[in-house]
Amino acid sequence: MTASFRFAAFGAIAIALASAPATAGTTPASALAGTGLTGLADVIGAPTSPSIYEPFISADAGVIAVNVSTSDGYVGYTVDSTNGWRPLPRPGDAANWSPRALSADGKTIVGFANPSGDLGANSYAVSWKAGAATILPDLAAIRSSNAWGISGDGHVIVGSSADALENGFPNSQPVKWVDGAAPIKLTGAGFTSGSAGAANQDGSVIVGYAASAGRPRGEAFRWTQAGGMVGLGLLDAGTLGFSQAAGVSSDGSVVAGTSFNASEVGQAFRWTQSGGMVGLGALVAGRGSFANGISGDGNTVVGSADVQVGGGSQVESTGMVWTQATGMKAVADFLTAKGLTIAAGTKFHSVQSTNADGTVLAGEALINGTEQPYIARTSAATGGAGGPAGGTGVIGVDSFLDTVQQTAGFQSGVSSILNMAVEGAHHRTLDAYGLPGGTCGWLTGDLGGSGGPRRRQYLGEMGLCHDFAPGLRLGFGAGYGHMDRTLPLGGRASADGYHFVAEADMTPTGTPFTLSLLGYYANWDLSLDRAYANGAATDHSTATPGASAWAIRARIDWRDAVKLGSLGLSPYLSWNHSYTSIDAYTEAGGGFPVAVAQSGSTGDESRLGLVAGLPLAGIARLAVSGEWVHRYDDGVFTVAGAGVGGIAPFAFTTTALGRDWRRGGIDLDIRTSPNTLLSLSGHAVAGDGRDADLSGSVSFRAGF
Repeated sequence: MTASFRFAAFGAIAIALASAPATAGTTPASALAGTGLTGLADVIGAPTSPSIYEPFISADAGVIAVNVSTSDGYVGYTVDSTNGWRPLPRPGDAANWSPRALSADGKTIVGFANPSGDLGANSYAVSWKAGAATILPDLAAIRSSNAWGISGDGHVIVGSSADALENGFPNSQPVKWVDGAAPIKLTGAGFTSGSAGAANQDGSVIVGYAASAGRPRGEAFRWTQAGGMVGLGLLDAGTLGFSQAAGVSSDGSVVAGTSFNASEVGQAFRWTQSGGMVGLGALVAGRGSFANGISGDGNTVVGSADVQVGGGSQVESTGMVWTQATGMKAVADFLTAKGLTIAAGTKFHSVQSTNADGTVLAGEALINGTEQPYIARTSAATGGAGGPAGGTGVIGVDSFLDTVQQTAGFQSGVSSILNMAVEGAHHRTLDAYGLPGGTCGWLTGDLGGSGGPRRRQYLGEMGLCHDFAPGLRLGFGAGYGHMDRTLPLGGRASADGYHFVAEADMTPTGTPFTLSLLGYYANWDLSLDRAYANGAATDHSTATPGASAWAIRARIDWRDAVKLGSLGLSPYLSWNHSYTSIDAYTEAGGGFPVAVAQSGSTGDESRLGLVAGLPLAGIARLAVSGEWVHRYDDGVFTVAGAGVGGIAPFAFTTTALGRDWRRGGIDLDIRTSPNTLLSLSGHAVAGDGRDADLSGSVSFRAGF
């Protein structure tokens, strides 16, 4: 686990590693900002127009703690796949509060708060647990403390607290709080000030930096109960250098960090009890390397290093990985040596964290032309952190989650099959076709499509109806529907299934009004083939979840409310309530499958329309219609889940449907015999709604 204070947080990533954490329970994270997906800002309940910075995620990938800049200042939030965004409770009189770390299970969050507009003045350490904020005690009656880290088990919080004022400024001391009790000052080796930044799994080993008379600019330290604080030294023995510990292995025996010389050129180090501080070198002689974290087993150190660009003296930062076997390597070379392919144009800026055995790397990179977090996995993963098993590869998190969102968009589109039946095959009531009373039947086929991501759908339906009393017609039908949609990078999604429909039409004797009530139920099988970039290749993960929907429509028609010779004008009004549900599913295949929770969406819409009908030559009838549709909700699905390899839990809403749209139609009824007719219809939509952009229908109807 990386320390989040001073130099160690070089930028962070919204991912968590599926295996056990290296140390404490938190992996730093950053907002998932990318084309088509703004990541955390898309999550349900997000604050309006926030500036998100320094998110942190629990080791089990269940909870993200986020610092958000709003018009009122800095506020802490949590984000999870069940509740979306929730503000952390205000600690005391705080005007600003900032989470910095989480326990492994995400149940305890630590950070600091401030009563003024400046997070650096008069701060006090805070823990949040079970929906309540607790201000941690100070060493002295000086309001100046900060919590920077927490052990994986959540019992030990580490940070700093002032014990006195020196020249009017707080003199911060490294401390730990055990189960929220009074702070315990970490002492030893003549250190006079400093801060603790990270702890191992059970909190028995704490690392950070501290200053002493001999090391006025600070020195990395390691604390244990038995030995107290022990300075880990400097790679450059001069007093103008300084060092800082960035992480510690799960058992506390190995520490990683960076040592800076008098010129402030850094070199990553790895410390052990037997070998002391050992410099890990650099990728370019005389240039810097910086450790951000260490694997749980202590064998892999990750961070960044300077490299030359363009063959000249100009340098830039790239991610680096160090192991005993390979030495320090640029992450691109390290991954290539492991058999992974890297897409052209990819630039790895850093490696921020790694998992228990160093087989998963996470950092920031330029991938697919977008600056974004990435995950690289060099060994096949088993399921963990709520996600499925997967293979190896490299993904940009933003680009990857964009494909997840595109697939989720298909789930929202599934409800259009419902509309094709309720407002397509049944866009007219059963008694509107002029067939003689008694028993009747129908056979209908509908075809429709929409642009954007290409969507095509069709259905077939057959049914029987009967007049059970004068002015009362009941009908029952069954049908089969299909929809498919193209997804990015050659992916595809489809839905196939059966539906049942029942309709009751009542025309009170002596009135021009028809009252109609329709019920609909469907079950579908979905086939999802999600394609995404995995290194230089395109990978595929698939799933076959189930889906279902039901709807109720109430409608009133006023037949020939206005007559202009043979032309009749008939207004109508309808209301439709529906619910669509997608079963939970886990993808299979590919390097980075995801598991998605059950999702559902409720819809309410009304339609106000007018039909102009005109008889033609005694054997046909032409009708032109127009309707205005208003939807009372956004028609969105909340899609939540987790991915393999430590992708953070995602919880975002699908793109909202339009609230208002218009639809025009034309119907031609051709009487093929006294008791049969062939009905042809077509519809076009203006606006963004749930109906297909273009659709057509052929229906054969008979009375007998």
